[in-house]
Amino acid sequence: MDPNFVNGLHALLQTASSSSDTIQIKAATAALSQQYYRSAQCVPALFQILLSSQDAGVRQLAGVELRKRVAAGNGKLWIENSLEIRTEIKRKLLESVLQEQISIVRHTAARVIAAIANHELTEKTWPELLPWLYGASTAPAAATREVGVFVLYSLTDSVADPFSDHLAEVYELFRRTVQDPESMEVRVSTVRALGMLAQFIDADEKGQVRTFQAIFPLIVAVLRDCVASGNTDGAKHGFDVVETLLILDTPLIGKSLPDLVEFFLSAAENKDVDEEIRVMALNALIWTIKYRKNKLQALGMAKAILERIMPIGCEDEPDEDDEDNPCRLCFRCIDTLATTFPPTQVFPTLHALVTTYNSSPDPAHRKCAMVAFGVAIEGCSEFIRPHIVSLWPFLDSGLKDPEWKVRKAACIALGCVCEFLGDEAAERHEVFLPPILTLMADKQTQATACQALDSYLECLGDHILPYLDELMVRLISLLATEDRQLQATIIGAIGSAAHAAKARFIPFFQDFMKHIEPCFFLTEEADLDLRSIAVDTAGTLAEAVGADVFRPCFEPMMVQALEGLKLESSRIHECNFLFFIVMSRVFPELMEPYLPTIVPELIKSCQEKEFDVTESALSAISAGNGTAEAPLVIKSDEDGDVDLDLDTADNVDVDEILNVSSAQAVEKEIAADAMGQMFTNVKVPFLPYVEPCLEVLVSLLDHFYEGIRKAAAQSLIEFVRTFYFLANYEWTPGQQSPPLHDNVIKIRDVVMEALIESAESDDDKSSIATICSSIAELLTSYGPTVMGEYGEQVASLAISVLDKSHLCQQDTDQEETTPEEQIEDQAEYDSVLTSSAMDLVAGLAHAYAGGFKTAFPKFLPLIAQYAGKARSLTDRSASIGTFGEIIGAMGPAVTEFSETLYLILYPALSDEEAEVRSNAAYAIGVLVENSEVNMAGEYPKILHGLHSFFNTDANASGSAMNARDNACGAVSRMLLKNLNAVPPEQVLPTLFAALPLRNDTQENKPVFKCILHIFQTSPALLDPYWDLLLTLFHHVLLPAAGESEIDDETRTNVVALVRHLNQLMPDKVAAAGLAQALA
Repeated sequence: MDPNFVNGLHALLQTASSSSDTIQIKAATAALSQQYYRSAQCVPALFQILLSSQDAGVRQLAGVELRKRVAAGNGKLWIENSLEIRTEIKRKLLESVLQEQISIVRHTAARVIAAIANHELTEKTWPELLPWLYGASTAPAAATREVGVFVLYSLTDSVADPFSDHLAEVYELFRRTVQDPESMEVRVSTVRALGMLAQFIDADEKGQVRTFQAIFPLIVAVLRDCVASGNTDGAKHGFDVVETLLILDTPLIGKSLPDLVEFFLSAAENKDVDEEIRVMALNALIWTIKYRKNKLQALGMAKAILERIMPIGCEDEPDEDDEDNPCRLCFRCIDTLATTFPPTQVFPTLHALVTTYNSSPDPAHRKCAMVAFGVAIEGCSEFIRPHIVSLWPFLDSGLKDPEWKVRKAACIALGCVCEFLGDEAAERHEVFLPPILTLMADKQTQATACQALDSYLECLGDHILPYLDELMVRLISLLATEDRQLQATIIGAIGSAAHAAKARFIPFFQDFMKHIEPCFFLTEEADLDLRSIAVDTAGTLAEAVGADVFRPCFEPMMVQALEGLKLESSRIHECNFLFFIVMSRVFPELMEPYLPTIVPELIKSCQEKEFDVTESALSAISAGNGTAEAPLVIKSDEDGDVDLDLDTADNVDVDEILNVSSAQAVEKEIAADAMGQMFTNVKVPFLPYVEPCLEVLVSLLDHFYEGIRKAAAQSLIEFVRTFYFLANYEWTPGQQSPPLHDNVIKIRDVVMEALIESAESDDDKSSIATICSSIAELLTSYGPTVMGEYGEQVASLAISVLDKSHLCQQDTDQEETTPEEQIEDQAEYDSVLTSSAMDLVAGLAHAYAGGFKTAFPKFLPLIAQYAGKARSLTDRSASIGTFGEIIGAMGPAVTEFSETLYLILYPALSDEEAEVRSNAAYAIGVLVENSEVNMAGEYPKILHGLHSFFNTDANASGSAMNARDNACGAVSRMLLKNLNAVPPEQVLPTLFAALPLRNDTQENKPVFKCILHIFQTSPALLDPYWDLLLTLFHHVLLPAAGESEIDDETRTNVVALVRHLNQLMPDKVAAAGLAQALA
């Protein structure tokens, strides 16, 4: 070995490991790469330095670089050395690793052994290694065992299935070392090695699975001892392994799952345990809920988990928003339960707990109750909706609680309610607004109350009008604050007020724009969030006040928004993109000059990487330290070596060295969304940009972030929709589809191919739901041509979701759950997915009309299974509603399915939930209307089932009023089909008394068609009701709100009827005030 080569290498490594000068580090790194690492001599030279250098930092760095050189290029540099040199290195390496005193260097040497073994074991040229490992791992001295087991772990971490020929012996060895009586390091390293071995076990290898399941309690025992002794590093490794086992498809935890959950809960709730470990335990519990949900649901463990973690929610939270602590993770755990489990397993228990906690004299308990209620709403909103009236007092008490922390928590809960139950919350404006305004005046709750107000105004609609003047006075006065974050919240709240008030906001527009105008010019980093909110709010104002009022602001605002794109801020870009979307909607005719600047920025954003590697991280990596920290400094005798290899990218764990910029991912999501929306709004001027945008959007369907994939899918659908629109394509259901323009065919084929490919490989439920719903909308609008050659794949997508065989529905613990343990009910997010698949089936029915009858037998039982009593409200409602859509789309072709459908639909008329009953009434009505089977014999039974619908109180919920309206539609359809099959003297008074329709005015079409039919065939039946009917005619022909409740055809027919009646009974027509309708 050339001593000059070794000395030169040593000097450069010393510079790289100890210098704080970035320039020196870069120069040393370049010299190492160009002058040393291209030569096979670097392998024995680095080994010599690893063995002999007096500087521990240099030894450690030499070991890291040696491992990388051995691993690089499939061992090219290693193999170029002579057999004699390689044999000598292997021999001395096994000797020296036992003598190394510094832990981090010892571990690095162990990883070198593993890298060499990756080549030598494959070629079977290192027969001494495994016996040496066994001897070292069972040696009398604990230090030797620690080295031996760590080398075993390093082998499992770098060598593909290293022990395939010795599994029985290895498992027996690990069973022994995981219970080492002296060394916790031996036990922890064994756990880490078992975690790596687990990843090679296939579910079909039953013997290995049973062996591992038997060892798993010993893994938990190590973790438990680490927690008890405060060994944070050991606990972290243990939790990492358990979390790995949780996400594997192979069932390696087995019957230990309840004990594992119990351990997590015990560690999490124990305040004597280090907080960092408690956080790990709660994170692991969250992973368990996500990845072992089927088994936990079958075991009914949600109740026990909620009861154990709720006290943790009473603890103090950190001030920093991004800092995890047990209290914050408790609520995250509740959120995970609510969004992952069926609401029936979560909310009843949670409701009982929050009721108890809310009655406690301890304000910490009451605060916990408020937050827990709020975080659960997202996953349980549909379950809660029918019962929300009984929950309002809980929220009311929180907003008026004597303790400010409870009032603040109640504001947070109200914000959650507004997001998911906005219509219901808006109805209580007289109750909610006064306390919110009061809390805005309290410094302790001001910021949170303003956020709650922002959320509340977003859903308030016309209810805001009586409060608008007072709200604007208060909010404008609060803008004088110097708190930038509070200013941003207030500006957002005023934007929400404008959104609700619409044109009624015009009197406040000019003054408010003057207040926020300075925000458009802010450039300091600390002020950019305020600038972003101001620009976003300006867009909201434009839509609220309209183009004429906002027009003077259009050009200067566009200039400022374009200037904002030059700032290095994802948040600025995101809000500016949103502003451009709104401007394209309000001023589509003015956008063309700006497109050459805007669209390239959208494309650029979509092509940006979301990863950010700092210069210090690059320096550290280049110098051989795999951590994303500054150059290596040995500060202790601990293992800090992440040991990553950028030369062989396939072996790099990107998450350990790169930070995903969530802000940039959101920017990219908005940019992708903007492409579709702006094309839809601007149309022809956007055509030159379609091709590059299309290319980018297709590429984003493979993005790791589901939000970006969904935005890309939706924009691609918008591209297709807009091309159909530009081609003036008109399609009538049930008739031959007109030919398509070549440009439409090209865009459709590209988009459908990409979407189908994405749908087959995407494992995110929300992404698949988006694709299903989007294609369904296209099918309903433009018919079967939108699918091109992919009709079979579209149908298969719907089937796979409905029978739960789609990739996104494959849970890791699916095979562990026996058929007896499986429950029919599902989480609301799962229901969203299956509902979207039903929408897709309904879209296919609309597209093919009567021709759908050949495919319907495949879908009918799949949809019907979701109508069962054990299913959730969402599932039952979607199933029955979908049948109604399909029946209406198929028309008379539904005849052969009449009996089967009737047996499904009739029981739903007596469902406990009004939403299901409403859909059942509609579906029964369209079945009677379209089926050629004489269903007159069922009329008495159907009418009996519908009778209770007409007894709905005038102040009943929206769903109940919908049900009454749909019952009116059903009865009207029955009368249209067979007037003689019902006793008119019993039916007509009830029907007419329920008019006019309150909620579902689409049912006016069959209602008025029925009245016209009776007048034409049996006019005497209407004689007792003309006063009532003329009032009804006035209501629909001259609506007080100015919005028509009937379509043009119905209006024409009703006006003709009134003209005729004016000849028969002019006094009555005049008294009803219908003269204007006849003018």
